[in-house]
Parts: sequence; structure tokens; C-alpha cells
Amino acid sequence: MFQIILLILMVVSCSNSNYVGTVQIRDFVLNKCTNSGNDPISVNNFTIEFGNHLVPIVSGTFSTSVDLNSPIEVSIDVKRKVIFWIEVPCVDNLGSCTYKDVCIFGIAKNKPCPPILNVNKVPCRCPIKKGTYIIPESIGSFLENTAIYSGYYKGNVIIKNDKQRLGCYDMTFELYNS
Repeated sequence: MFQIILLILMVVSCSNSNYVGTVQIRDFVLNKCTNSGNDPISVNNFTIEFGNHLVPIVSGTFSTSVDLNSPIEVSIDVKRKVIFWIEVPCVDNLGSCTYKDVCIFGIAKNKPCPPILNVNKVPCRCPIKKGTYIIPESIGSFLENTAIYSGYYKGNVIIKNDKQRLGCYDMTFELYNS
């Protein structure tokens, strides 16, 4: 599941610039899609902030009522408002992309999970056993040296396994350089 949260962070990134500075995110809202019903994955109290040098800090709670095994497909559609909404294209696995198996983004089996995840019993690779997981404030640095464009964004994330929908979320947020 940590892989899915990392992918949500990646949707706001585009390449072709060397800007590195303080990026702020505000008004981040993540809601279940209107037709989510009894989807097995539930994300609650999800927060994201960007600090200096584009280092994201995330926290939240997620639960799954089923075991999550590879392949877990995630489709992300993100749009940026430029007078009207335009799709952010998928470039180098960033933007509006479909990831056939997010399990490949997990930490390799021969490497330990980060201590902050181990202490909180949050899995960092597939399979993910059913249960509830609390992600304390965690820091990632995978967006360093990536251009972040100020503006208003909205998007949709759909999580599937073998054609069964596991979760669906709509998101809105604003990014700005300070």
C-alpha cells in the first residue's frame, strides 16, 4: 500500500526543468469515488506536505479487507487547470499513468523495510495482508530534481487486482512555489 501512496505523490510531477525549491501543497482532499461502495481498500486521514527541496511528508491510515497480492494495477488520471482542465501526460512513469503492478515499486525482498515502517508494522512490499495500517509522518525523496508546476490539480486513482476493483479515490489540490 505504501507503493500506492508513493504513486499518488508522483502524479503531480512533470520533467524538463531543473527547478528545486520549496513547493507547498494546500487544500489537498482525497475522497472515495461516489460509486466506491464496499471497495476493500480504504484510505483515511491522508495528509501530504512538501518541504524544502521537494521532499514530501506523508501520513495517514489505510485498511484492506482482503489480502493484496501481485499484480495490483493502479490507474492515475490527473488534470491541471490552465483556463480549462488539461490532462497531465504520462512521461517517464509520472503523470496520468497506468501501472500494471505497483508491487514492483516496493522495496526489494533482500533489503529491509525502513525502520519507521517496521516499527509501525506497515508493509513495504507485496503481498499485503488484510488489516489496518497507520503510516506516521514519513519522508520520501523520490521527487528531488523534478519540476513541479504551480496550479490547481484534480485527479482520480483506481486500484484493481485481476479486474476486481479494490479502491477508487478522487483528489484535488493546489501546488505553489513559495
